[in-house]
Amino acid sequence: MNPCNNGSYHGWLLKEPTYIRNKDNVIFQARFVLKVKRDYRNREGKYEYDYIPMRISGESRIKLAERMNPGDSLAICGSVKTDRYEANGQPCFEVYVNVDSVSFSPRTSTFLEKEEGTTVASSFGLPFA
Repeated sequence: MNPCNNGSYHGWLLKEPTYIRNKDNVIFQARFVLKVKRDYRNREGKYEYDYIPMRISGESRIKLAERMNPGDSLAICGSVKTDRYEANGQPCFEVYVNVDSVSFSPRTSTFLEKEEGTTVASSFGLPFA
C-alpha cells in the first residue's frame, strides 16, 4: 500500500452496486457510489455532499459488496486511481477509489435528509442519481 495515495471515507451507499463480469460470466468487480458529507456548511448554512465512485475487486470483497444495501453507512479505506481510455478519438479519464477495506457503520438518518426536494446528484444530471 502506498502511504502517499491512501484515504479513508465515511458515507452512505447511494444505490445497489453494479457487478462487472469477465468473458466467462464470472463477477470480478463491484462498482458503487458513496455519498460523503462535507465537513463544512455552504453559504445557506447547509451541508453538501460529494458522490465518490468506488470499485471493489476480489472474491471475498465481492461477497461483502453483495451484502450492501442502499443507505448503508460504510467506512472505506482505499486509494485513488485513474483509468485512461479513448472514445471517439478523444482521451478520457475516469477517477475512482479502489477499495482496500470496508466496514459497516451503525446506521444513521443522515442519508435520508431531504435536500430541498432534489438531490445534489440529480440536480447535476449524474448517471448514478
